[in-house]
Amino acid sequence: MVECKITAIWATVFIIFAFTDSSLAKDSSIFITINSKPNAVIVTPSKPTLREEFAAKELQKYIKKISGATLPIKKDLELLSKSILPKPNSSWSQLSSPKTHCPKLNPSKSDKSLSNNSIFLENSILIGGPERNLKTAELISEQNFDELIPGPEGIMIKSFSNRFNSKTNGNKADGNKTDSNKAVVLAGSSKNPYEYERGTIYAVYEFLEKYLGCSFASYGLPDMEIGEYVPKVPSIRVGEISYLKNRADNLYRTAILQYYNTSISPNHGLNSQFIDWAAKNRYNRILTMESIYTAFKHNGMFAEAQKRGILFTVGHHESSRLFLPPDGNSYFKEKYYETHPEYYRLQKDGTRLHNKTPWRDSWILCSRNQNGINQFADNVKSWLALNPYIDVVCIWSNDLKGSQCVDELCRPYSKVENYAYFVNEVAKRVNKVYPDVKIDMLAYSDIFNCPEGVKLQPSIIIDESTWSNKGLRKIGKKDGSSLIGTTYEINAKKWHNLGATVVFYEYFMGNFNAKQKYLPMADEMQPIFSYFKNSGYYQGSGTQIEVFNIWNCLFNFYTHARTSYDTTLSMNDNLDRFCKIFGAGSYFIKSYIEYVESIIDGQVRYNEAGTYLAVNADKAKVYDLFEKAYIAEKDEKLRNNIRLMRMAFRYSDLSTNIGSDNKLKELRDGELRYMYDNFDSYSHNLGYGIYIAITKTVDSATESINGYRDKSVDSERRDINSYKPDKWYEFR
Repeated sequence: MVECKITAIWATVFIIFAFTDSSLAKDSSIFITINSKPNAVIVTPSKPTLREEFAAKELQKYIKKISGATLPIKKDLELLSKSILPKPNSSWSQLSSPKTHCPKLNPSKSDKSLSNNSIFLENSILIGGPERNLKTAELISEQNFDELIPGPEGIMIKSFSNRFNSKTNGNKADGNKTDSNKAVVLAGSSKNPYEYERGTIYAVYEFLEKYLGCSFASYGLPDMEIGEYVPKVPSIRVGEISYLKNRADNLYRTAILQYYNTSISPNHGLNSQFIDWAAKNRYNRILTMESIYTAFKHNGMFAEAQKRGILFTVGHHESSRLFLPPDGNSYFKEKYYETHPEYYRLQKDGTRLHNKTPWRDSWILCSRNQNGINQFADNVKSWLALNPYIDVVCIWSNDLKGSQCVDELCRPYSKVENYAYFVNEVAKRVNKVYPDVKIDMLAYSDIFNCPEGVKLQPSIIIDESTWSNKGLRKIGKKDGSSLIGTTYEINAKKWHNLGATVVFYEYFMGNFNAKQKYLPMADEMQPIFSYFKNSGYYQGSGTQIEVFNIWNCLFNFYTHARTSYDTTLSMNDNLDRFCKIFGAGSYFIKSYIEYVESIIDGQVRYNEAGTYLAVNADKAKVYDLFEKAYIAEKDEKLRNNIRLMRMAFRYSDLSTNIGSDNKLKELRDGELRYMYDNFDSYSHNLGYGIYIAITKTVDSATESINGYRDKSVDSERRDINSYKPDKWYEFR
């Protein structure tokens, strides 16, 4: 018998390659699969929610990938039978339950009697807590569960056993032998508003990763099995497990999908993979523009997010033009600039601003016009009625800086005072109808500094960008002091003292002009997230992601939501799980990440860090570590992950270290162009989930259609490119 043993804090799980029948008889563990055949059943509530059904199917899918066995999925009511199980412990005090979005499932009177006296006739993996799953309720009382896992987003992964007589269905009097059937509960808290059973989904992924050895680090070109690691073994057995997390440490873990200037199609082929990756890595929210959100509702991406419990914050820089459109839009046909020019910013020349794009002019409205405030609030309420899934709406300025409104009502106040007043007044009106909806307000650039003497509604979320009127913050201090104690934190505390919730808008891929050169900063995240969890005023952070390109700064994105969700995770904890996707090369990739993380230590800001790394890293050392990783791992599918990790650094290196030798420049330009043509996802559909930017001197033919490269031009460019790819670009 050959065993691969994976040890956790409270449990030991064995993945077994081969064994004899006698070894089974002596072992009391639960066998989930045996020799690629199912030996357990997945049990859902009788009326599963979208998330519970999805969780069961995800578990079924990955168990099959691991072992080749397809576990059947059954409903709880299908598995009830006469039992010797004791009633659930009723000694725990009943906790009060906040309003929840999902109905509590209660059996009929006859079913209640049955559910208190039943058994498992086979090994089971139970999806959902006792409030939702009758089989789980037999093993742990609802009161007990709620006390252990109050949430939001708490998880339970726990094994239970039940011994009964195999010949008499539990009648011990006849002396026949007893068998042991076991259950594993994979459940999350479900009673908190807008929770949508994410804890249950997280329990499934944590079970697959922590106990069965999977890794969900990334993704790439579909059907190439890029970015994930799934062990391949025919038989799986699970020892005793007891892993409990009572709630998420930080509740706001957001992927900010900018779709810069809306030039990237919301129908891009990697969108569904990105949403899947986000849920697996504990992102619970997407913040994006209304135009993208509406497109997602039509192309199936909203449904993909919804079945994973991912929430949406909608508006971004489009929000002012969405709810008070100068020229009308699909929701609000009235052209408000024509009918009510007084709603918009009065300029020094006496004209009212007629803004045409969300990407300039900052705050475009006249903040003190009461009719404008009322109309804006009415339009927000109308829009929410059409979009009941949305719990957070942005009221943001447009991008960049802009002048102050000189209307007589606005003139006595600063720009940020006027902006805060407007948002607060809209929030008051919206919350009378939608008391649970939050209003997201952006503190950024020239509306960054917190004003004095303002009181804000508790429903307002201050989304403080770490890009103030003095620029972006520095990064990479291992003690978190690149943010903790800085003017950014001091300003955030001031906003909080006005009555608002505070979250941070971060740039873990750099700002747009940094072109996503790799900027290692994952080592600062645990101290920052731990500090803010303990401080109490901070709810989490979002990071800007230029759509679905994650390989450039992959470990930053991977670490962000995972460590924010569970602040006990060290960088080393994350590295151990992350690096599984590199197989036998994992040691060398881990060494590479640790090395580059040590280079950035608070010297530079977001927009400078990628260049700083490319200049100061020992390139020979870096490429040697990748070479050793490549040699160590023989599987070409796992080598593809090594190739993409190297490509992210290689792109940064070539984009920065140009040199003066014309021959070397030609080689550099050819290699960059080859990356761009064959792997880039920003200007191509599909690509591999990596962003490759090239300058006009490299890109001699820049025809494009709908934001993507024209394939005929790509073909022409390949013909004229003299670069000959080596093993690092031979994806298989």
